[in-house]
Amino acid sequence: GGDFDNDGDVDYVVGNLGLNSDYKAGPGAPVQLYSGYFDNNRSWDAILCNYNLDEDDVHRSFPAHFRNDLIGHMASIQKIFPDFESYATASIHDILATDQLDSARILSAHTLQSAYIENLGDGGFVMHPLSIEAQISPIHGMLVRDVNNDGDLDVICTANFYGADVRTGRYDASRGMCLIGNGEGAFRVAQPAETGFFNIGDSRALIGIEVEDKSIVIAASNKGGATSYILNNGDPKSTYIPKLTESSATLVFHNGVRRKHEFYYGSGYLSQSSRAWRIPLNATVQSSKDNE
Repeated sequence: GGDFDNDGDVDYVVGNLGLNSDYKAGPGAPVQLYSGYFDNNRSWDAILCNYNLDEDDVHRSFPAHFRNDLIGHMASIQKIFPDFESYATASIHDILATDQLDSARILSAHTLQSAYIENLGDGGFVMHPLSIEAQISPIHGMLVRDVNNDGDLDVICTANFYGADVRTGRYDASRGMCLIGNGEGAFRVAQPAETGFFNIGDSRALIGIEVEDKSIVIAASNKGGATSYILNNGDPKSTYIPKLTESSATLVFHNGVRRKHEFYYGSGYLSQSSRAWRIPLNATVQSSKDNE
């Protein structure tokens, strides 16, 4: 979270699967997971479905699994659909009986895009998808910093995912990315040659710590090592150390701009960054929220 449009409240950037996959989701055609005791063997079954056109050009929800893969979880599929042709045209409503559909737990994803969620105030939010460059791989860890020292907040991201099933394969298109903010809620994706942030592999955790006068970013990958980066802090900055019970504070710049900042316990994908806050010398902390 960060006040990316400098209007005094906290907005959010959220990571998602992205658009570089076999799965497509949209209004009225979500990716869905049907789960329940479908095979009467006390084993919880799950069927992932995606909407596609059927033979009559009607959008229906079809299983994403190959027939043999689904038989491995539900042996009854082999009897219901004795050949590949019959299975190929079967929607989820053909696979599950009415009582199974009624008792199923159904989870739906209506968008797979990573997005910027703008805080409109008074409990209102609006979602803006990030640019297509930010949709090439699943985003995991995120860290809000002013990467290019222009006074506006940016977002450092780790991405990729190697834990998908064999049919899907690895999601490994990302080299790490920096979303450079313009102070009005819009972002552009900066390339590693511009920022120096190059992070490949099955990347996960991302944290920031303050060591003396240095801001250090540490990125960790699954079954791999950790890589550290030193941020160029630009002009001198002071360090604000919040109290243990302090949850947020407001930064007031000399030009009158007010920026809200939240102090988290846990962030960056199952991680914890330092709660210390580097603030420009042309700004002061004027108000804070204490949850004591």
